[in-house]
Amino acid sequence: MKKFSFCLVLFFHIFLAQSQPKDTVVAKAIYSYEYIKDTANKQMVREEKMALLIGKNYSHYHSQDKLNRDTLLEKQMLTTGSIDFRGTKKVTLQQIYFNYKEKKIFIEENLFHPYLYEDTYPQISWQILNETKKVDDVNLVKAEGSFKGRHYQVWFAPEIPISLGPWKLVGLPGLIFEAIDKTGQIKFKLATLQMLLDKNIIMNTTSKQANVRLVSKKEYTSLYETMYSDPKGFFQSAGIDQPRFNGSADIKLQKPKPVLELVED
Repeated sequence: MKKFSFCLVLFFHIFLAQSQPKDTVVAKAIYSYEYIKDTANKQMVREEKMALLIGKNYSHYHSQDKLNRDTLLEKQMLTTGSIDFRGTKKVTLQQIYFNYKEKKIFIEENLFHPYLYEDTYPQISWQILNETKKVDDVNLVKAEGSFKGRHYQVWFAPEIPISLGPWKLVGLPGLIFEAIDKTGQIKFKLATLQMLLDKNIIMNTTSKQANVRLVSKKEYTSLYETMYSDPKGFFQSAGIDQPRFNGSADIKLQKPKPVLELVED
């Protein structure tokens, strides 16, 4: 990871004092995300690069690996006229949009069609500890907090006054650099942090997909449960053409076990 200089820390303080007419991307953080399904077999690790686009009032969290994969598939479609998913890695489909000025969060999911719903803004009771360390000349402070059934130990940077982090881990007085849950199954670590204020990149503050369906969280949860309990009924009620697998319309979908959200807070 490149060194985080004094200029980078100073940049955040200057920017937050400015008034921007549009919410542009001022910084981009890339996190490495690791998930160990079985702690008895730590060699089996799922790894993924996640991106956090940071604006003054909004942030957008999504899979960088998915973005890279989709770019390659689009090129494949243009050159061959078809798309082959074989050999592509498993990626996170969920996207998260924070409006931290108004304390709102919107989640984009994909159930054979994009859906967008407003979720409850995370309220994490962080305990800031008397432990510090340095990473690339940036002073970090340790904190602990529980969220969605997992207890996290995190390191954040008070020098970078952005109350954000990977996934839904927010609310500390500084950008989160590292987060690991007490079981060791989940780990986030900041890989790179870029300043992008001079690039004039406009941020998507909500889903950019024209066909996204805005639903309540209750409606989305019902659709999600129906998709696995009654796939045919799901496709009919959602008005989605039912896919065929291996030429068969008889679909059985296996509901995945929750990874990050073990319980509803």
